[in-house]
Amino acid sequence: MLSHLADDIAGEVLSRRGHARDDQPVRDAPWGLFPGAGDDAWIAVTVRDDADWSALCEVIDRPDLGADVELGSRAGRDRQRARLDTALGAWTSRYAPADAMTKLQAAGVPAGAVLHALEVPAWDYYVERRAFREELHPHGTTPFMMENVQIHADRIPDPPLGQAPLLGEQTREVAAELLGLGDQQIEDLLARAVLEVPAAAEHSRR
Repeated sequence: MLSHLADDIAGEVLSRRGHARDDQPVRDAPWGLFPGAGDDAWIAVTVRDDADWSALCEVIDRPDLGADVELGSRAGRDRQRARLDTALGAWTSRYAPADAMTKLQAAGVPAGAVLHALEVPAWDYYVERRAFREELHPHGTTPFMMENVQIHADRIPDPPLGQAPLLGEQTREVAAELLGLGDQQIEDLLARAVLEVPAAAEHSRR
């Protein structure tokens, strides 16, 4: 996150300290979030330079913008930022964010669909990296999605994963295997509430 804000932060600090800055705007244009087709659908688009600008004009089929001399420089585009935002927004609003992203990226223009939380686990980027997995909690009725191990290796299997133990879930195992207590001793300690196990686990033994 900081890497994306570095230019703005550094520029602001240098200006306050009296350092001269290039008269070029910090960001080219268009640059920002633009509406996509559908409810609360958005796509981020970043024009970095003249090459991106030319490619963008071709993708959105606006040769008139590409031929506008005023828009041929970063400073000129900055002065017309609102106009360019409107033009690009009119194009992006016709497409689902993922489709607009694909078209722009294919032309070399940096773009990314803004994902809703429920869309993230099914996004190709995360699916290919096995970034999420389903887990069923003992007190749950349906599996839920959670973050998976983030580093995978071709020759090393992923470590086994499971839900965190319930309070007292492994009381019997600890008492028997680590403390060396017999079944009767464990039952006696449980009866006197010295040891505890989850109610569900105790019920399943009966």
